[in-house]
Amino acid sequence: MSIRPGLLAALLKAGHLHGAIRWKVDIDEGIASQEIAMAGAHQVILDTSGVKNLEDFFAVFATQVKPLGFSSVDLSNFEDALATQAANTAFLWTGWQEFVKNAPADCEVLADIFETASAKWPGVVLVLGKQGAFPHVGELTSVS
Repeated sequence: MSIRPGLLAALLKAGHLHGAIRWKVDIDEGIASQEIAMAGAHQVILDTSGVKNLEDFFAVFATQVKPLGFSSVDLSNFEDALATQAANTAFLWTGWQEFVKNAPADCEVLADIFETASAKWPGVVLVLGKQGAFPHVGELTSVS
């Protein structure tokens, strides 16, 4: 499904999106960038295509996100690395399906960390893509 223009911006502005959320939508990166900017939020693209375990994930995260003050990221400092991101950051996470298939328990660990971190760090991780489920991540099906 594709999203209605302006929906992502409205959800971010209204504060409806926080923590880790599975959203089964097709959204063009350019449109997402515009909507995130309209909401006054910061965007981070996290593409974990080819990632099969936590070690791979942390290497990709460190390379793509470049958290301030961290030359490397691992399980012991991941929550702190997230906290270096600006408030109101929207992570658009794509390419996660292979990771879930190969290491569902690792994905559960990350989902729990994103949830815990969201209490201290006002941001959102949108797990995007039309297919698949992500362990311990609720699906956005309606907005109240």
